[in-house]
Amino acid sequence: MATTDPVDPDMTAADLALDLLDGDERAAATRRALTDRDFAAQVAWWRQTLAGLVAWWPAVEPPPGLEARVMASTTPHGPSASRAPDSIRGVAPWWRVATLALAGVAAVLALMLVLPRHAPPPPPARTATAPLIAAIVPAADPAAPAAPLPALYEPDTGMLRLSGADIAPANRSAQLWAIGADGIPHALAVLARTPEARITIASADRARLVPGAVLAISLEPPGGAPGPVPTGPVVATGPLTRL
Repeated sequence: MATTDPVDPDMTAADLALDLLDGDERAAATRRALTDRDFAAQVAWWRQTLAGLVAWWPAVEPPPGLEARVMASTTPHGPSASRAPDSIRGVAPWWRVATLALAGVAAVLALMLVLPRHAPPPPPARTATAPLIAAIVPAADPAAPAAPLPALYEPDTGMLRLSGADIAPANRSAQLWAIGADGIPHALAVLARTPEARITIASADRARLVPGAVLAISLEPPGGAPGPVPTGPVVATGPLTRL
């Protein structure tokens, strides 16, 4: 989906794009993405922008013991802690490290001025598939949830997140189904009793989760339906759409 650089970026959208939110904050942001088109566009913009930046930098394994040496260099020791020592466990003081780093940057800039200029290679084409979202709307049933349940599905990882999944009474289990164009329900998972369910969809079922497919929740005996179709009431349904 095409997005533009937002004039006033919403950092909540950035946090959601980076998967930094948990619990109530993530649930609120997910619900907002379902109802606020501008916010959803900013989430998509952050994902596209950050994916492009990450593609420029190869993964580098840090050398063994680096974290311990860095922590040692910033930890005060003894009565002279207010005065930084010249060396702590073999690590130069921060100002020497900074000086060497600046010298390295200056050398790189000098080389850029004297060497022939070449356009940097374009970042690799993005192959990530846009997520799918659904608002699973309660049915006209006394056991149905009080409000729509927002769902977010990531096709590339097979991860489906569903907020407000703890809707089953104590003697029942809530079960999630996918219903395609043929109208036949296929069981996806029995929902955990948590405010936000995180479900890794089985490989055989991922092809069923496409735009237009319907997610449905039924109330079943403990542990789920004994057969291939729902046996209890279907208390909420909602179609998947591309974010």
